[in-house]
Amino acid sequence: MPSASHVGRTKLDKERLKLCQYEVESVCQSAQELKGSTKDDGHIKENLKAANALLQRLLNIAIEVRAFRFYIRSSRFV
Repeated sequence: MPSASHVGRTKLDKERLKLCQYEVESVCQSAQELKGSTKDDGHIKENLKAANALLQRLLNIAIEVRAFRFYIRSSRFV
């Protein structure tokens, strides 16, 4: 019988979390590249749009992880 910490964690759930982790790493790499390109003041609007896109990606990941954690918590009591 699986322990309470493993209830609801299927292979698909593990893959979803792994994809979220890869996405966070991708956002971090993109943010570092954006930071390097911000030295040029002539493209402020483009840099701001890119930063907002990265923020939106992070917010989507946070929503995904929060939904997953809620799913895990609710499945423990079933």
